[in-house]
Amino acid sequence: MQSLVRKVLFEACSGLRINLEKSEMIPVGRVLNIEGLALELGCKVGGIPSSYLGMPLGAAFNSLAVWDGVEERFRRRLAMWKRQYISKGGRLTLIRSTMSSMPIYLMSLFHLPRKVRLRLEKIQRDFLWGGGTLAHKPHLVRWNLVCLEKRKGGLGARNLSLMNNALLCKWNWRFANERDALWRSVISLKYGVRGGGLVYSGCDGKKRVAFHLGNGQKVKFWKDKWCDDEPLCESFPSLFSMSMSKNAWVSEVWNPVGDGSGWTPLFARAFNDWEIDLVERLLQKIQAFRVQREEEDRVIWTASNNGAFSVRSLYSMMEPGGLSLFPSERIWKVYIGDYTLFMLDFIDWLSFRLWLTTLLNHILTADHGKRIAVIENEYGEVDIDGSLVAAKTTGAEDIIMLNNGCLCCTVRGDLVRMISELVNKKKGKFDHIVIETTGRYFSQTTLLS
Repeated sequence: MQSLVRKVLFEACSGLRINLEKSEMIPVGRVLNIEGLALELGCKVGGIPSSYLGMPLGAAFNSLAVWDGVEERFRRRLAMWKRQYISKGGRLTLIRSTMSSMPIYLMSLFHLPRKVRLRLEKIQRDFLWGGGTLAHKPHLVRWNLVCLEKRKGGLGARNLSLMNNALLCKWNWRFANERDALWRSVISLKYGVRGGGLVYSGCDGKKRVAFHLGNGQKVKFWKDKWCDDEPLCESFPSLFSMSMSKNAWVSEVWNPVGDGSGWTPLFARAFNDWEIDLVERLLQKIQAFRVQREEEDRVIWTASNNGAFSVRSLYSMMEPGGLSLFPSERIWKVYIGDYTLFMLDFIDWLSFRLWLTTLLNHILTADHGKRIAVIENEYGEVDIDGSLVAAKTTGAEDIIMLNNGCLCCTVRGDLVRMISELVNKKKGKFDHIVIETTGRYFSQTTLLS
């Protein structure tokens, strides 16, 4: 009866309704008669580690068990997709929109262990190249290239490691700006704040962090970036070496007395004649800045126009450069509502990647468990039939044919159909045959599975 009264009072005060079928009583330490207490309340007995509102409860933050739920959701989602045929373009869309977004919340709180990252990436790779059955098929392009942005030569899939770092770096930004937040006060009291200033360390985007000058009490005059694209200690290293207060705050170098208010940096000795010019350049650089006593110093993110931090901008900055000459504008065109044209763009991308990979000798070899024959053929001069037989004789399981004749667009379709029919007859035990036809005005890839 008492438990029923407590339940009614709790629901009346909180406005929430208790679902006892989903509720658990978790003992901390040794609790006597825990089963009797749970029976009286009408709930189950649980244990640690557990899950609360989708978050792990009681598990170590670096434990692999924290991520078991994410991997299980990956596989459950694939179980829904593998019953239906999905083309490579559709698989890529699902990877970018759904699979890469599943672990986002956990990655914003915890460091992603390497073992978990490799397992999640393997699921995505197998799904992209093998389909919903996760069958093992050759991955025609390395995963780190697939994860590049389209303008850099990739397909725009997320790199989980870079995304994890970008999400965690956002806490540095929030710590510097949300000064009245309860969580910040708890961390400051527990671990302390070094130097009392705005410290923004441990982040790959530190070079993109600058300071908007307010009262100058939390910005270093020499060591922080507040008046230029680099700190004054880097712009004027010789003057910095002569400074009497290398760790001085901006407010300590500013003299607000009377009409002669201005900057008064102190140096250990008098200047030589050749150093006067450096001092004049320093004063000219900082002359336009003034300390505002009523305004707080602020951290700004120079990678965005409004000065606010964004995970997208940091992720793009941390991402490798990719191919500077990649013809992304020619390959990825803007189409609305035409999925077939998107698939043609995907084929163009794969064609270019296969050609580049073959050229740089990065294609799959026997070390990857597959023997692949690459036949560079100029149409009309090499016996395609004989080349296929020779490749099969050497034990190759996959074959890639590069036809580099300068053919006009009118014969492209006939050529691809002719080679496709010939290859189908001679395919034998080949797992995959990729035919790339390149000409003066076109480039097309045909994948026969």
